[in-house]
Amino acid sequence: MVEVDIRSTKDGFAILLHDDSPLLQAYTYEHLNTQDVRRKMNPGYEHYEIPSLDEILKVSEAYEITFNLDIKDSKSVVPTLQSIS
Repeated sequence: MVEVDIRSTKDGFAILLHDDSPLLQAYTYEHLNTQDVRRKMNPGYEHYEIPSLDEILKVSEAYEITFNLDIKDSKSVVPTLQSIS
Protein backbone atom coordinates (compact mmCIF):
# COMPACT_ATOMS: atom_id res chain seq x y z
CA MET A 1 0.00 0.00 0.00
CA VAL A 2 1.24 3.47 -0.91
CA GLU A 3 0.16 6.54 1.07
CA VAL A 4 -0.29 9.71 -0.98
CA ASP A 5 -1.35 13.23 -0.05
CA ILE A 6 -4.20 14.68 -2.10
CA ARG A 7 -4.78 18.39 -2.68
CA SER A 8 -6.78 20.20 -5.37
CA THR A 9 -6.16 22.93 -7.90
CA LYS A 10 -8.17 26.03 -8.79
CA ASP A 11 -9.96 24.12 -11.55
CA GLY A 12 -10.76 21.13 -9.34
CA PHE A 13 -8.10 18.59 -10.27
CA ALA A 14 -7.07 16.19 -7.51
CA ILE A 15 -3.26 16.19 -7.39
CA LEU A 16 -0.59 14.38 -5.40
CA LEU A 17 1.33 16.92 -3.36
CA HIS A 18 2.49 16.86 0.25
CA ASP A 19 3.14 20.58 0.72
CA ASP A 20 0.34 23.12 0.89
CA SER A 21 0.66 26.33 -1.11
CA PRO A 22 -1.66 29.28 -1.74
CA LEU A 23 -0.72 28.85 -5.40
CA LEU A 24 -2.81 25.67 -5.58
CA GLN A 25 -6.03 27.70 -5.47
CA ALA A 26 -4.60 30.43 -7.70
CA TYR A 27 -3.69 28.28 -10.72
CA THR A 28 -5.31 25.69 -12.93
CA TYR A 29 -3.70 22.26 -13.14
CA GLU A 30 -2.19 23.11 -16.53
CA HIS A 31 -0.62 26.36 -15.28
CA LEU A 32 0.47 24.77 -12.01
CA ASN A 33 2.57 22.34 -14.00
CA THR A 34 4.61 25.00 -15.74
CA GLN A 35 8.22 25.18 -14.64
CA ASP A 36 7.92 28.80 -13.47
CA VAL A 37 4.93 28.15 -11.19
CA ARG A 38 6.47 24.96 -9.79
CA ARG A 39 9.61 26.97 -8.98
CA LYS A 40 7.49 29.59 -7.17
CA MET A 41 5.86 26.86 -5.08
CA ASN A 42 9.14 25.23 -4.17
CA PRO A 43 12.47 25.45 -6.04
CA GLY A 44 12.80 21.68 -5.62
CA TYR A 45 9.68 21.14 -7.78
CA GLU A 46 11.05 23.01 -10.80
CA HIS A 47 12.03 19.90 -12.77
CA TYR A 48 9.25 17.56 -11.62
CA GLU A 49 5.70 17.54 -12.94
CA ILE A 50 2.97 17.37 -10.30
CA PRO A 51 0.87 14.28 -11.03
CA SER A 52 -2.90 14.25 -10.99
CA LEU A 53 -4.73 11.53 -9.11
CA ASP A 54 -6.31 10.44 -12.42
CA GLU A 55 -2.85 9.85 -13.95
CA ILE A 56 -1.61 7.86 -10.98
CA LEU A 57 -4.74 5.70 -10.82
CA LYS A 58 -4.37 4.77 -14.51
CA VAL A 59 -0.78 3.66 -13.98
CA SER A 60 -1.62 1.83 -10.76
CA GLU A 61 -4.14 -0.43 -12.52
CA ALA A 62 -1.34 -2.04 -14.53
CA TYR A 63 0.67 -2.79 -11.40
CA GLU A 64 -2.14 -3.58 -8.95
CA ILE A 65 -1.06 -0.85 -6.53
CA THR A 66 -3.33 0.01 -3.60
CA PHE A 67 -3.37 3.57 -2.30
CA ASN A 68 -4.17 5.14 1.03
CA LEU A 69 -5.49 8.55 -0.05
CA ASP A 70 -4.75 11.21 2.57
CA ILE A 71 -7.09 14.05 1.59
CA LYS A 72 -5.43 17.14 3.02
CA ASP A 73 -8.32 19.63 3.01
CA SER A 74 -12.07 19.81 2.50
CA LYS A 75 -11.71 21.42 -0.96
CA SER A 76 -10.06 18.23 -2.18
CA VAL A 77 -12.84 15.80 -1.19
CA VAL A 78 -15.08 16.23 -4.26
CA PRO A 79 -12.22 16.15 -6.82
CA THR A 80 -10.89 12.99 -5.15
CA LEU A 81 -14.30 11.30 -5.22
CA GLN A 82 -14.70 12.23 -8.89
CA SER A 83 -11.35 10.64 -9.70
CA ILE A 84 -12.01 7.37 -7.92
CA SER A 85 -15.59 6.87 -9.11
